[in-house]
Amino acid sequence: MKLYLHCFLNTYIIHYMNNNKENKFKELAEIRVNRALNDLKLIGNLGNKFRYTSTPEQRKKIINSIKAAVKEMESSLNNQADEKTKWKL
Repeated sequence: MKLYLHCFLNTYIIHYMNNNKENKFKELAEIRVNRALNDLKLIGNLGNKFRYTSTPEQRKKIINSIKAAVKEMESSLNNQADEKTKWKL
C-alpha cells in the first residue's frame, strides 16, 4: 500500500508540475505574441510617408532585421538557440 501511494503521489506531482509549466507557457505565449504583433503593426506605421521620412536602405534594414529575429525565434522555439544581439539603425 505504501509503494502504491508513493507511486501515485510521484505521478501526481510530476503531472502537476508539467501542467503548471504548460499553463505558464500558454500564459506567457499569449502575452508575448500579442505584444509582438502589436509592435509589428506599429513598426509598419513607420511607412506612413505623411508622418515620417526614411530611406529605402533604412526600411530594408528594418525588414531584414525582423526576418532575422523571426528565424532566431524559430530556432529558440525548436531548442536551437543562438547568441542574441541588440539592434541599432
